[in-house]
Amino acid sequence: MKKPNAFWAGLRRGMGFFGQNIAVLVNSVLLAFVYIFAVGPTSIAARLMKKRFLEARFSKSTYWSDLSLKKKKIDDYYRQF
Repeated sequence: MKKPNAFWAGLRRGMGFFGQNIAVLVNSVLLAFVYIFAVGPTSIAARLMKKRFLEARFSKSTYWSDLSLKKKKIDDYYRQF
């Protein structure tokens, strides 16, 4: 009577290992696809247009940015979104 239970336990364990391996494969392929066809061209286009998404210039003496709160009208602050 123990052999059928051992069979189902082994089958369940084997299917679990198979599922994990397939998940790793599918996730790797999907992430590579997204990187090659989305992140790569965006990076190339940004470099061609000299667009910087982060202000990471290390030659500054400070990293604080000026808010310039006086440049806008006060009414512009009431409807921000």
